[in-house]
Amino acid sequence: MRRLQDFMARMRRDERGVAAIEMGLIGSLFILGLLNVGEIGRYAYTSMEVATATQSSVAAALAACDVAHLPATSNCAGLNAAVDTAVKSTSLGTKVGLSGSLAEAYYCVSDLQKLTYVSTPNSPPADCSAANNPSALPALYLKIATTYTYSPMFPGMTVVDSLPPQISQTAWTRMK
Repeated sequence: MRRLQDFMARMRRDERGVAAIEMGLIGSLFILGLLNVGEIGRYAYTSMEVATATQSSVAAALAACDVAHLPATSNCAGLNAAVDTAVKSTSLGTKVGLSGSLAEAYYCVSDLQKLTYVSTPNSPPADCSAANNPSALPALYLKIATTYTYSPMFPGMTVVDSLPPQISQTAWTRMK
Protein backbone atom coordinates (compact mmCIF):
# COMPACT_ATOMS: atom_id res chain seq x y z
CA MET A 1 0.00 0.00 0.00
CA ARG A 2 2.91 2.33 0.75
CA ARG A 3 4.23 1.95 -2.80
CA LEU A 4 0.89 3.06 -4.22
CA GLN A 5 0.83 6.13 -1.96
CA ASP A 6 4.39 7.04 -3.02
CA PHE A 7 3.47 6.65 -6.68
CA MET A 8 0.39 8.87 -6.29
CA ALA A 9 2.42 11.55 -4.46
CA ARG A 10 4.97 11.60 -7.28
CA MET A 11 2.21 11.93 -9.84
CA ARG A 12 0.71 14.94 -8.02
CA ARG A 13 4.10 16.71 -8.00
CA ASP A 14 4.91 15.86 -11.63
CA GLU A 15 3.90 18.75 -13.94
CA ARG A 16 5.02 17.22 -17.22
CA GLY A 17 2.18 17.08 -19.75
CA VAL A 18 0.10 19.85 -18.13
CA ALA A 19 0.57 22.07 -21.18
CA ALA A 20 -0.59 19.27 -23.46
CA ILE A 21 -3.73 18.80 -21.39
CA GLU A 22 -4.44 22.54 -21.40
CA MET A 23 -3.87 22.66 -25.16
CA GLY A 24 -6.26 19.75 -25.62
CA LEU A 25 -8.99 21.49 -23.64
CA ILE A 26 -8.53 24.90 -25.25
CA GLY A 27 -8.05 23.37 -28.71
CA SER A 28 -11.29 21.41 -28.47
CA LEU A 29 -13.17 24.62 -27.63
CA PHE A 30 -11.51 26.35 -30.57
CA ILE A 31 -12.42 23.49 -32.91
CA LEU A 32 -16.02 23.52 -31.65
CA GLY A 33 -16.19 27.26 -32.43
CA LEU A 34 -14.83 26.66 -35.94
CA LEU A 35 -17.39 23.90 -36.53
CA ASN A 36 -20.18 26.30 -35.51
CA VAL A 37 -18.91 29.05 -37.81
CA GLY A 38 -18.70 26.65 -40.74
CA GLU A 39 -22.11 25.11 -40.10
CA ILE A 40 -23.86 28.47 -39.64
CA GLY A 41 -22.25 29.73 -42.84
CA ARG A 42 -23.42 26.63 -44.69
CA TYR A 43 -26.96 27.06 -43.34
CA ALA A 44 -27.03 30.73 -44.39
CA TYR A 45 -25.70 29.87 -47.85
CA THR A 46 -28.33 27.15 -48.25
CA SER A 47 -31.08 29.58 -47.19
CA MET A 48 -29.89 32.05 -49.81
CA GLU A 49 -29.81 29.34 -52.47
CA VAL A 50 -33.41 28.38 -51.64
CA ALA A 51 -34.41 32.07 -51.87
CA THR A 52 -32.61 32.35 -55.21
CA ALA A 53 -34.37 29.25 -56.54
CA THR A 54 -37.73 30.69 -55.49
CA GLN A 55 -37.06 34.10 -57.02
CA SER A 56 -35.80 32.59 -60.27
CA SER A 57 -38.96 30.48 -60.48
CA VAL A 58 -41.22 33.56 -60.44
CA ALA A 59 -38.98 35.20 -63.03
CA ALA A 60 -39.27 32.08 -65.19
CA ALA A 61 -43.06 32.17 -64.79
CA LEU A 62 -43.13 35.76 -66.04
CA ALA A 63 -40.91 34.88 -68.99
CA ALA A 64 -42.90 31.77 -69.93
CA CYS A 65 -46.40 33.26 -69.75
CA ASP A 66 -47.47 36.46 -71.44
CA VAL A 67 -50.52 38.56 -70.63
CA ALA A 68 -52.54 36.90 -73.39
CA HIS A 69 -52.37 33.54 -71.53
CA LEU A 70 -53.69 34.56 -68.12
CA PRO A 71 -54.57 33.12 -65.71
CA ALA A 72 -51.27 31.34 -66.12
CA THR A 73 -52.06 28.31 -63.97
CA SER A 74 -54.80 27.24 -66.39
CA ASN A 75 -53.87 28.89 -69.74
CA CYS A 76 -50.07 28.80 -69.96
CA ALA A 77 -48.85 25.41 -71.14
CA GLY A 78 -45.17 25.99 -70.31
CA LEU A 79 -45.65 27.40 -66.81
CA ASN A 80 -45.03 24.28 -64.73
CA ALA A 81 -42.00 23.19 -66.77
CA ALA A 82 -40.43 26.67 -66.61
CA VAL A 83 -40.98 26.94 -62.86
CA ASP A 84 -39.69 23.41 -62.20
CA THR A 85 -36.54 24.03 -64.24
CA ALA A 86 -35.89 27.35 -62.48
CA VAL A 87 -36.40 25.87 -58.99
CA LYS A 88 -33.74 23.26 -59.69
CA SER A 89 -31.29 25.73 -61.25
CA THR A 90 -29.22 26.46 -58.13
CA SER A 91 -26.36 24.44 -56.70
CA LEU A 92 -28.89 22.57 -54.52
CA GLY A 93 -30.40 21.06 -57.68
CA THR A 94 -33.24 18.61 -57.24
CA LYS A 95 -33.13 18.86 -53.44
CA VAL A 96 -35.20 22.05 -53.67
CA GLY A 97 -38.82 21.36 -54.42
CA LEU A 98 -42.10 23.15 -54.79
CA SER A 99 -44.13 23.32 -51.63
CA GLY A 100 -47.65 22.66 -52.83
CA SER A 101 -48.98 23.82 -56.15
CA LEU A 102 -48.66 27.18 -57.84
CA ALA A 103 -51.29 29.57 -56.49
CA GLU A 104 -52.79 32.38 -58.52
CA ALA A 105 -55.48 34.83 -57.41
CA TYR A 106 -56.63 38.43 -57.64
CA TYR A 107 -55.45 40.73 -54.88
CA CYS A 108 -56.02 44.38 -54.05
CA VAL A 109 -54.17 46.87 -51.93
CA SER A 110 -56.53 47.57 -49.05
CA ASP A 111 -57.18 50.92 -47.42
CA LEU A 112 -54.58 49.84 -44.81
CA GLN A 113 -51.97 49.34 -47.58
CA LYS A 114 -51.99 45.56 -47.25
CA LEU A 115 -52.30 43.06 -50.10
CA THR A 116 -55.72 41.47 -49.70
CA TYR A 117 -57.21 38.45 -51.47
CA VAL A 118 -60.35 39.37 -53.44
CA SER A 119 -61.14 36.50 -55.86
CA THR A 120 -60.03 33.42 -57.76
CA PRO A 121 -58.19 33.79 -61.08
CA ASN A 122 -61.23 32.70 -63.08
CA SER A 123 -63.53 35.46 -61.79
CA PRO A 124 -61.72 38.82 -61.93
CA PRO A 125 -63.37 41.54 -59.86
CA ALA A 126 -64.23 44.92 -61.41
CA ASP A 127 -62.67 46.91 -58.58
CA CYS A 128 -61.23 46.59 -55.10
CA SER A 129 -64.40 47.26 -53.10
CA ALA A 130 -63.90 43.97 -51.28
CA ALA A 131 -60.63 45.36 -49.88
CA ASN A 132 -62.21 48.68 -48.83
CA ASN A 133 -60.40 50.50 -51.64
CA PRO A 134 -62.89 50.91 -54.54
CA SER A 135 -60.62 53.31 -56.44
CA ALA A 136 -57.85 50.69 -56.81
CA LEU A 137 -57.68 48.10 -59.57
CA PRO A 138 -57.28 44.39 -58.78
CA ALA A 139 -54.12 42.61 -59.90
CA LEU A 140 -53.43 38.96 -60.65
CA TYR A 141 -50.61 37.53 -58.51
CA LEU A 142 -48.79 34.22 -58.75
CA LYS A 143 -47.40 32.70 -55.55
CA ILE A 144 -44.65 30.09 -55.59
CA ALA A 145 -43.42 28.38 -52.42
CA THR A 146 -40.35 26.16 -52.19
CA THR A 147 -38.84 24.00 -49.48
CA TYR A 148 -35.53 22.29 -48.72
CA THR A 149 -34.61 19.92 -45.90
CA TYR A 150 -31.27 20.89 -44.37
CA SER A 151 -29.08 18.21 -42.83
CA PRO A 152 -26.12 19.41 -40.76
CA MET A 153 -22.60 18.14 -41.39
CA PHE A 154 -21.96 17.82 -37.66
CA PRO A 155 -25.28 16.79 -36.07
CA GLY A 156 -25.47 17.34 -32.33
CA MET A 157 -22.31 19.45 -32.21
CA THR A 158 -23.41 22.89 -33.45
CA VAL A 159 -26.11 25.47 -32.78
CA VAL A 160 -27.59 24.77 -36.23
CA ASP A 161 -29.44 21.86 -34.62
CA SER A 162 -31.64 24.47 -32.91
CA LEU A 163 -32.61 25.99 -36.29
CA PRO A 164 -35.53 24.56 -38.29
CA PRO A 165 -34.40 21.82 -40.70
CA GLN A 166 -37.07 22.84 -43.24
CA ILE A 167 -35.97 25.94 -45.13
CA SER A 168 -39.01 27.43 -46.87
CA GLN A 169 -39.30 30.45 -49.12
CA THR A 170 -42.26 32.10 -50.82
CA ALA A 171 -42.16 34.51 -53.76
CA TRP A 172 -44.95 36.50 -55.36
CA THR A 173 -45.09 38.11 -58.75
CA ARG A 174 -47.69 40.33 -60.29
CA MET A 175 -48.83 38.72 -63.52
CA LYS A 176 -51.18 41.50 -64.69
